[in-house]
Amino acid sequence: MANHTELIAKIDNIIQNLWSGWVNNPVDYIEQISYFIFLKLLDEKEEEREAIARMQNKTYDWIFKGDKEKYKFRNWAHNLNGDELRLFIESDIFPFIRNLSVLKQEEREFFKNAHLKIYEPSTLKAVVESIANLDFSKFDFIDKWDLYEYMLSKISKSWTNGQFRTPRNVIDMMVKLADPDVMETIYDPACWTAWFLIWTYNHILTKHSHNNTLIEKTDWRWEKYNLWTGDLLNDNQRDFLYTKTFYWYDIDINMVRFSIMNMILHWFSEWTSIRIKDVLWKNKDEIEEWRSYDVILANPPFAWSIAKDRIDKLDFPVFSSATEVLFLWHMINKLNKGGRCVVIVPEGMVFKTNNDYVNIRKHLVEKCSLNAVISLPSWIFQPYSWVKTNILIFTKWKPTEKVWFYDLQNDWYDLWAQRRPIKTNDIPDLLERYEYLKHYNWNNILEDEKLNSKNAWFASIEDIAKNEYILSAWRYKKSIIKDWIQAFPRIKLWEICELRRWLVYSKDDELDSENWIKVLRANNINVKNSNLNLTDIKTINISVWWDEKKKLHKDDIFICLASWSKEHIWKIAYIDINTEYYFWWFMWAIVANDKVLPKYLFNLLRWEYFNTYLRNTISWANINNLNSKILYNFEIPLPPLVIQQEIIDKINEKQEIINKANELIEATERERGNFEEYIEWLDVEWVELNELCNTEYWIWLAWLDDWELRYVRITDIDENWLLKNKDFKYIPLNEETKTYILNKWDILVARTWATYWKTLYFNSDIRSAFAWFLIRLNIDNSKLLNKYYFFYSFSDKYEEQKKELVSWWWQPQFNANAIKQIKVPIISIEKQKEIIEQLETQEELIVKLKKVRDNKQEDIDRIINKLF
Repeated sequence: MANHTELIAKIDNIIQNLWSGWVNNPVDYIEQISYFIFLKLLDEKEEEREAIARMQNKTYDWIFKGDKEKYKFRNWAHNLNGDELRLFIESDIFPFIRNLSVLKQEEREFFKNAHLKIYEPSTLKAVVESIANLDFSKFDFIDKWDLYEYMLSKISKSWTNGQFRTPRNVIDMMVKLADPDVMETIYDPACWTAWFLIWTYNHILTKHSHNNTLIEKTDWRWEKYNLWTGDLLNDNQRDFLYTKTFYWYDIDINMVRFSIMNMILHWFSEWTSIRIKDVLWKNKDEIEEWRSYDVILANPPFAWSIAKDRIDKLDFPVFSSATEVLFLWHMINKLNKGGRCVVIVPEGMVFKTNNDYVNIRKHLVEKCSLNAVISLPSWIFQPYSWVKTNILIFTKWKPTEKVWFYDLQNDWYDLWAQRRPIKTNDIPDLLERYEYLKHYNWNNILEDEKLNSKNAWFASIEDIAKNEYILSAWRYKKSIIKDWIQAFPRIKLWEICELRRWLVYSKDDELDSENWIKVLRANNINVKNSNLNLTDIKTINISVWWDEKKKLHKDDIFICLASWSKEHIWKIAYIDINTEYYFWWFMWAIVANDKVLPKYLFNLLRWEYFNTYLRNTISWANINNLNSKILYNFEIPLPPLVIQQEIIDKINEKQEIINKANELIEATERERGNFEEYIEWLDVEWVELNELCNTEYWIWLAWLDDWELRYVRITDIDENWLLKNKDFKYIPLNEETKTYILNKWDILVARTWATYWKTLYFNSDIRSAFAWFLIRLNIDNSKLLNKYYFFYSFSDKYEEQKKELVSWWWQPQFNANAIKQIKVPIISIEKQKEIIEQLETQEELIVKLKKVRDNKQEDIDRIINKLF
C-alpha cells in the first residue's frame, strides 16, 4: 500500500536528479516535471474518459487516436534514449502539448512557450524513467494532483503572491456550504490550480446522477470512490453546465497552465472560461467587466499589495492597497442579487480597525446578508503556513440582522506538517447545523440548541456595529477565558523548554572590532517594550571558546536571570529571526519544545505574574541571582497548541495597536520637547525662575481614607503629569492646613526620589492640599503663565537644566534653591497663549493615544491574569 509521503519522496528524488543536471531554477524544474506527469496521467485517463462517455450515451473523441498514438507516454518513455529522446520530446511532444485537441484556441496561447528545458540527455532519461515508473494506480486521485501543489510550495514566494494550497477537506466543505447547482454561474477570481472548479463540477454532477450510473474506482486506500455521470441532466442543463457555468481567472500564466492541465485530467477543460487576468485592475475594454455571478468560491491571495494607481475607484470605493480588502470588494460587486459567496479571508480582515478594513466590513453587512463566519484553526494550512483564517458566507440580498459564528477546532487532521488523520472532526457538525440554519426562521434562533453550542453562537448586527464591525468569532463568545481556564493543566517549565547558557569570557576579551564576535547583554533589552536595542553591542576576541548554541536563534526567548542591578532581572525579549549575536554571562536563551508555541510562552513570561514569582524566589547576595531550578519550577497553564495560537492572535491584535500608539506618542512627545522651535523667531528673554515666582513647602502629615481635604502626593501625578482620579487620600481641614489649599491651575514640582522633575498642573475642582516632597510655585502671571511653564517643563532645555541642578545624597534632591535657578524663555503673554494653544493640541493627542494604549494593555492583562 502506497502513501502520500512515499509519492513526495519519489518526486524529491526526481528534483535532485534535475539539480544534478543543472536544472536548478525551481520555476523550470517544477514546470518540466509537471508536463511529464501530466502526459503520463493523460495517457492513463483515456480509457476512463471513454467509459464515462459511453455511460452518457456519447461518443468519446480519443486524444491519442490515429497518428497521435505515438504521443502516448507509455509508447516513448521507455523506448527512446539519449539525443533521440531529447529530439523527440523537443520536436514532437511539446508541439503536441501546445496543440492538444481538448484545448480551446485561446487556451493554446498559454502553452505557446512550453518547451523542453532539460538539455543533458542522461538527466532527461533519468527523469522520464522515474516518472514512468511511478505507479499512480496506488495513489488517490487527489494525491496525484497534490504533487503539483507540493512542488509549487517550493516557489510560493515568487509565484503565488501570498496564495497557498487550500486543503481538499476545506474545499469540499466550502462547496457544500455554497451548494452550487446547475443553471447557476460560478466564479473564482484567483483560481490557483482550479480545485474549486473541479469540486463544484463534481458536486453538481452528484446532485443530478442516478446511483446506478456511477463508475467505481479503487484508490490506494483500497476504498471505493465514485465518478458521477450526471445522467439526470437534460440537454439544456448539460449545455449550460458545459458552456456557461464556470468563470475562473488567475494573474499568473503558470497557474493558468496548471489549472488547464488539472481540468483536462478531470475531463472538462473545454467547458470552462479560464484566463490570465488581474481582476483588481479594471480594463474597460473587456466584456467580463459587466458580468456578475450566482456563486463565488475563492481563497484569494492576501500577502500581497497592489499599486493604488492601478485601482479603479468606481469598482473599489475603499482606496486600499491590501489585496484582501480589494478582493472582498470585487466579490461583493460581482455577485448577482440573491447570489452567494463563500470565501477564505485572513484573520486581519475580520478584526483590523484601520478605515479600509472597517469600511469593507460595514459595507458587507449593510449591502449583503452575512450569514456566517467560520473561524478556522491556525494550523489548517500546514505544512505551508500557520496563518489564521476565517470563512465568510454571505448573500447579496437584504442587510444583515444577525451573524452566526462557528469555531471549527478540528478538521479530521492533526496540526503537524504531515497532517495525519485523527478521530475528531467538526466539519460534519458544521455542515449539519448550517443546513438547518438555511431553512430556519431567524426570529427564533438565539436559543435553539441546534444553532448554539460550545462551537456555535450568534451576534446581533447592533453588537457588531458597536465593535467597529469586528467579525472575530471570539469577540462574541461568552466567558471564553473562563472556559479556557477550566480546561488547561498547569505545567512546570522543565517539561516544555530547555535553557541554553551564556558565552563565558572576561573583560579582557572585549575589543572594539566589527569583525569579531558580537555579544548581547541585559543592556540590549528594552524593558518597556521587550525589543532588542542594538546600539551598544560588545565585541569579543574570536579566540574565546564558542559554538553555534551560544547564538540567538529564531523563536528563542532571551532573558536576564542574574545581575548586580535589580532593574535588569526579568528583562526579556523574543527573537523573531536567526541572528549572528551571541549572549553574555547572566543571560539565558529559553528554547521551547513542541508542546508549547514560543510566542505563547514569551507572552506569559513577559507579564508581571512571572516577575512577581522571580522577586519572591530570587536569592540575594552580592549579585541578584536566579538559578535554573527556580525557573524550571515556574508553572504555566498549557492549553492545546491551537488554543495557544488563538491566545497569541488575540494578544497580537491588541499589541499591534499598542505598538502603533507608542510610536505616535513618542513622535508627538519628541515634537513637544523641541520647545525652542516654538519660540525660535520670537523676542525671547531667558529669565531665572526666582525672578518670576516664590516657592512654598509644606510639612508631612499622616493621611486618612476619609476627611475634608484631598491630600495630593507625588504618586497622585500620572504619566501625563496630570492629577489621577483614583486612590484618594485625605487630611483634616483646620487653620494649619488651610494655608496649603491648592488653587485651580497651581503648579506643583516633585523635589525628591526618582520622579524629582515631575511637574503637576492642578486642574481639579476638588478641594485639595499638597503633600510633603512637593513644592508649589506661586508664579507672577503678569510675566509667566502657569500652563506655559508647565509645557516648558517637558522640554529638552528644561531636562538639561534640572540634571545640572539636582543634588544627590542617597536620593536625588531638587529643592527650591535649585528650582529657582531654572531659566525660562519669557515672551509676551499673548505669544505664550498662542504657544499654549498649539501645545494643548499635542497634549490632547498624547492623552487620547495613551488611553487607547492603556485600554488595549488592560485587555491583554485580563487575558494573562485570568489564565493564571
